[in-house]
This record gives sequence, structure tokens and C-alpha cells, in this order.
Amino acid sequence: MNTTLNISFPSELYLLIRDRVESGAFSSTSEYIRTLVREDFANSGGRARQRPKLSGPRKVNDVMAEYMSGRDED
Repeated sequence: MNTTLNISFPSELYLLIRDRVESGAFSSTSEYIRTLVREDFANSGGRARQRPKLSGPRKVNDVMAEYMSGRDED
């Protein structure tokens, strides 16, 4: 059974997602997001990770890169 989830992204992040899909690496934005969620879950040993804490102005790309690599700040 599938469930629909509507997500809002900043334009900069949406463009990154769109570029990955248009490159042919993924067939849809949904496939890309599902892959990221599965990888995050697998990389965290099945545990939920804390959201990265934002301090001062930072680019969305930097925050997402830190989060996905597991280097998010405390």
C-alpha cells in the first residue's frame, strides 16, 4: 500500500532533486526521495537520526550534505 506525502522544498533544493532525476539516475522524484530515506535508515543502523541544528546563515546544500554524510552538528 502506498501513501502520498506532500513535501515543500526550497527552490534551490528542488533544482538539485530535479537535476538528479533529469540526469537519468532516477525515474522520478518519488524514486529519488524513497532512495534517500532508505539509505538514511540503513546508514543510521535503523535508528532515527537527529535533525541538523541550524546556526546562522547556511546554504541548503551544505546542511543536506552534512546530514546525509552523518556529520551534522551538535
